[in-house]
Parts: sequence; structure tokens; C-alpha cells
Amino acid sequence: MDFIFTIVSRTYAAQAASLMESLGAIEPGIRRVVVTTDGPIAFKDPGIRTLDAASVVPDFAAMCAYYDALELNTAVKSLCFKALLSEEGVTSGAYFDPDIWVYRPLDAVREGLAKAPLALTPHTTRPLRGEASPNDHVILQSGSFNLGFAAMRAEREIFDLLDWWAEKLRFDCRVDFAAGLFTDQKWMDLAPGLVSDLAILRTPTLNLAYWNLEGRQVARTSDGWSADGQPLAFFHFSGFDPTRPDLLSKHQDRIKVTPRSDLAALLADYAQALLRNGHVEASAIPYAHRAFPSGELVPRETRRRMLAAARAGEDFGGGLTSAAEAWAAVRPGEVLREPLGGLPDGPWLT
Repeated sequence: MDFIFTIVSRTYAAQAASLMESLGAIEPGIRRVVVTTDGPIAFKDPGIRTLDAASVVPDFAAMCAYYDALELNTAVKSLCFKALLSEEGVTSGAYFDPDIWVYRPLDAVREGLAKAPLALTPHTTRPLRGEASPNDHVILQSGSFNLGFAAMRAEREIFDLLDWWAEKLRFDCRVDFAAGLFTDQKWMDLAPGLVSDLAILRTPTLNLAYWNLEGRQVARTSDGWSADGQPLAFFHFSGFDPTRPDLLSKHQDRIKVTPRSDLAALLADYAQALLRNGHVEASAIPYAHRAFPSGELVPRETRRRMLAAARAGEDFGGGLTSAAEAWAAVRPGEVLREPLGGLPDGPWLT
């Protein structure tokens, strides 16, 4: 692999810095790239390259208006992937969510890419019994594969896949379970039929996280961390809060962290990494695309109205602009009614 990239808004700068720190130690030969979506981030590590998402996404300003932070950061993934795979000399690369820590060389990913142009990890390889969350129904809603990780080769069929994916993500990278959508992730359920081959990486050593941890043993060994006795390559700390290291993830209630267990130690180590890399400061940075120029916050309902307008080819103001704010102030179907008896005469009519 020639590069690994992640995508963040500024509030997740500490997660991005931690991911890149782990990669720099474990995979020093790989180019490390952080794509930023709501303003520049200055990293202390000079080996981290930053890329402004606006430079590779044509409709970026409009997306900032009609998508929220989670949706925006996933909607740009396909075009950022394509831009990096298209760079001179690149043969393959991977995307990692920012809240991942890499513990060992990614040999299993390389093996997957040697067999197929696309490598993904499934959310689960065994049923999730009972009603605790997540369960099988939640996985059905979220998608078969966890797109916090994906690896691809720089080949024609992959560029075709990325073009198709980008077309879908332009308007349908929403958290909308009623419509069968969950950001960029659900679309990849169709990937097995769209590429010549797919490497499904089922090992628990890759992308271990709250959704696939049940029944698996995390242990600290003399030479590092392991999962079910195998060397752990990377752990995905999705939904983890370093100020509450006793909780695995805010997205689940299936797994309890036993005090003084190896899992508790793993979480505590990652919490210290986040705090060392400026989590307290970064998490206080407000999302840059949260409001109109006046400072009025953009509610979800308004974002959905702007998305519908953009899909229909209507001009709603192009982004989070004053024109868009004026457009949003007019409610759909609102009409101005004449008073009974008609309008009185007067110079104010002009």
C-alpha cells in the first residue's frame, strides 16, 4: 500500500493525530494523509500530509449545507480515494476512520489486496444474539461491511466503482434508516457484484470493535496485544470517549468493561494517546459548517430541504451563505394573504 488516509473535521483532530502516530511507528513507509472538511489542522508531525476536501469535491460547498458533519465526512470519501489513487506511482491505498489505532504491520491487508482489487471487513462473522445493541437488525440497517476501513488497488474497475459511489453519495449519503440508507456504508453492500473479486477480511485482528468483540478475547502479551490469540493489527475505537475510559462505546450496551481487565487497559492506553494529542482542545472546537453567516444554527429539517432543492436542480444559495439563509427563512407553501376587503391604498405599496 502506498498511502493510508482519514477524513476529519477539526473536532476530531486528536483522533487523526493518534491514528497517524500509530501508523508512523508501525508502517513508516506508507504516506499518511488527513483530509480536512471544516478548516485547516496543524499537526506537530511533519510527516502528515493534509488535504482540503474542497480541493477534490466539486459540490463541496453545497454538501456542507445539506449534510451534517457525519454525513459530510463520509460523503467525500469516494472522491478523496479516487484523487489519492490517481496520483503518480500509486498502486494501492487504504482508508481508516480516525478513531483507529494500528498495533502491527498491515500484512493481512496486503495479502487481501494481492488477491482482489477491493478489501473490506464485515461487521460480523457470527450472529449477535438477543436484544442488546448492536444486534443483527442494527447491522442490517448499518450495512454488511464496516467502511471505517477499506483498501483498494489503483485499477480501472476500482475507479469505475468510485465514480458510481461518488454519484450515490452526492445526495444519498444520509443517516436515513427509513430510506434504507446509512451514510456511505450501505452502498457497499452492492460491492461484491460490482467488482471482479472482493477480499473479505474476516480475521478478528483487523477492525476489531464493539460490533464484533463479543465472544472474543483481547489480551496483552509479551510482544503486544492479541485477539483470540492472534496478533492484533488494529482496533477501531468507534464511539469511545477518553474522559470515560470505562465505557467501550456510546453506540452499544452489549459489552461491559471489567475493571482491571486487559480490555480496560487497552481502552486506557488509547485514552491517554487521545489526551496527549490534544483531545480536550480539539473537542472544544465548534463545527465550522454548523450555522448560517448570522450565527443561526442550521437544523436538520433545513438541511433536508436544501438537499431536496439541490437534487431538483434548484438554487438555494449554493452553500451556507446569506442567500441560503434567506432562502431557508421562507417556509415551503407559505403565502402572503390579503386582508379582508383587499389592500388599502397608500404610497407604502411601492
